[in-house]
Amino acid sequence: MRVYLAQISPASLVHSTLADDRHIPTIMATQHPDSASRYVPVQEEVEEAINYFLDGWAEGLNYDEYKVDYEGKLTPYHQVSQIVLRAVEVGLKPGVDVFITPRMPSATEETVFRQAMAMMAAIEANYLTQDLLDHPAVIEIIHPLTRSAEDLVKAFRRLASLINWARSDLGARLNPEDMRIIPLFEDIDSLLNADRIVEVFVEKSITRDYLRVFLGRSDPAMSSGLIASALAVKIAISRLNKLHIKIDLPIYPILGVGSLPFRGHLTPKNGENVVKEYPGIRTITIQSALRYDYSHSEVTKLISFLKHTLPQHRPLRFSSSEEEMLEHILRKAASHYRELVSRLSGIVNRVAEFIPEQRDRLPPSGALHYHRALTEGKLTLPRVIKLTAAFYTIGLPPEFIGTGRTLKALSPEEKKVLLEAYPSLRLDLERAARFLDLEGAKRFIGEENTKLVERDIQYAEEALGISLLDKLDEEYAQHLSLAQQYLSIILHKPSEGILKDAKRIFLKLGVLRGGLG
Repeated sequence: MRVYLAQISPASLVHSTLADDRHIPTIMATQHPDSASRYVPVQEEVEEAINYFLDGWAEGLNYDEYKVDYEGKLTPYHQVSQIVLRAVEVGLKPGVDVFITPRMPSATEETVFRQAMAMMAAIEANYLTQDLLDHPAVIEIIHPLTRSAEDLVKAFRRLASLINWARSDLGARLNPEDMRIIPLFEDIDSLLNADRIVEVFVEKSITRDYLRVFLGRSDPAMSSGLIASALAVKIAISRLNKLHIKIDLPIYPILGVGSLPFRGHLTPKNGENVVKEYPGIRTITIQSALRYDYSHSEVTKLISFLKHTLPQHRPLRFSSSEEEMLEHILRKAASHYRELVSRLSGIVNRVAEFIPEQRDRLPPSGALHYHRALTEGKLTLPRVIKLTAAFYTIGLPPEFIGTGRTLKALSPEEKKVLLEAYPSLRLDLERAARFLDLEGAKRFIGEENTKLVERDIQYAEEALGISLLDKLDEEYAQHLSLAQQYLSIILHKPSEGILKDAKRIFLKLGVLRGGLG
C-alpha cells in the first residue's frame, strides 16, 4: 500500500501563523485511573498539575497541558480555578505557556446540568484571574463522545450563552470567542466521520484561525478491538489532514493513548513506534500509568523525544481507495472482536467490580451513575481501563480477541494493506504475549471460548510469522497464578479480608506490566 504524505511542509502545518501566535501544547497530562502503583485522590490533583508544569521547566521538558476531567469523575467544581490560581501564584502563565483544559461531561451520556457546571467552572477560572492576567487562563474545553456536528454546535452555543451571562451579570471580561471547544471522537463511526463533523462545526462556529481535535485510541478498542481502533485513528488523521487543506484551517490532532498495547502502547521503549504509527498528531496524552509506573528518568527521556519529534512529522495521508480498504478491514476486525467479547462480557463485568479504583470516579449505578456501553446490541461493559485490567487479570490480554480470526479472513491484498498501515501489530501482540496465560484463563472463560481464543492466537502466529504462546514472563506468571486463585475465591464468596489481599495482587500485576489497564 502506498502511504503518502501531504505535499506541505511540517512547519506550515504545525507552526502556521495563528491569530494570536498561540502555543500548541505537546504533552498533555491526564487524570486517567490507570496507574497501578499510585492512587491519586482529588485532593492531590491540584498540586499534581502544578508539579507536572514545573517538572523539567528549565529544560523545556515539562508537561505543558493538564486535563481536568469532569466526565464520569468526582472532580470538585472548583478544581479548575484552584489549579489556575496556583499556577499564577508560582509564576506561570496559564493560557500562554501552560494550559489547563477541562473535559466536560457529555450532555447525553450524563446530564446537561453537569456539562454546564464544567463550563461554568472554566468560566469562573477566567473570571477569578481577569485582574491577574491580561489574557484568559482557560481557553479550551473538551467535548467528549462527539458523534455529530449538532452535539458540538449545541455545546458551543451553551458555552457562549454562559459566557454572555457572566459578562452581563458578573462583569466578566470574557468574550465567546475567547474560549474554544475541542471535539473528542471516541468510537469507530465518529472517528471515521471526524472530518465531516469538524467541517460542519467550523462553518457554524467562530473557529477561524485553528482547531484542535482529540482522537481517542482506547475507547474504540473497548468497543471494536485492537486492529479496528488503530486503523480508525489513522483514517481520521488522514481525513482531517485533507480537510485542513480543503478549508485552509490548521488542525492539530491530540492522540489519547495509554501504556498497554490495547490502549495504544505509549511507553518509554515504544515511543518511537507510536510516533511512526500516528504521524501528524500534535499533542499526546501522558496518562497516570506512564507517569507513575515507570521511572522518572525514562519518562523524561520520552517527553524530550516527543517534544522534539511530534512537531516535525508530516501527517498520514491515504488515498480514498486506501481509506476505503482500511475501513473494510476494520469493520471485519470489529465484527470478530465483538463476537467473542459479547460472550465474555459476563465474566469481565464481574471481575471489573474487583479492580481497584485509582481515582475518584462516579459510581456505575445510582442517581449520578456513569457507564459506557458497547453499542452493538446495547451490551454494557465496564470502562476501558477496568475492562483491560479485568482481561489481563484472568490471563487473557484483550489484544488477542478477534485479531487472529481477522487476519485469517483477509485476502492477501487486504493483509498486505493492513500490515503496511499498522506495522507495529506484531510488536503489540508480542508485548501482550508476555502476560498471556490461556490455561489459567480457561477456568474463567470456559472451554468453548478458550478454543476461539486459541484459534485467534494460532491464526495470528501463522499470519505474522511470530510465536505468541509460552512467552509468559516468569515473575508475572507467579503473581498471576496467585491472582487467579484469589479471583476464583472472590467470584464465588467474597470476604473483606480476601478481597483486600486480592486487590493488592491485582495492583502488583499492573505494576509488572506497566499499567493497571
